[in-house]
Amino acid sequence: MEFILQSSNSELESRYALLSDELNEAHKALADQERRIAMLEKQLQDLVRWIRDSEISSVGDAQNEPPPPHY
Repeated sequence: MEFILQSSNSELESRYALLSDELNEAHKALADQERRIAMLEKQLQDLVRWIRDSEISSVGDAQNEPPPPHY
């Protein structure tokens, strides 16, 4: 009976160690993804700012549009 309990305890410790390693890897992956998302959000904000500041925007004020051709 004692051997069975030791075996079960050893098996549980092995499973705990494996799950702990997997959890640590998941935390690292999550942290990497959060850093990547933050970088992409900043790049997107910079792009939006650049588009708003540029004069090449395809959507502009109606006052700046040339009149349509008259046929």
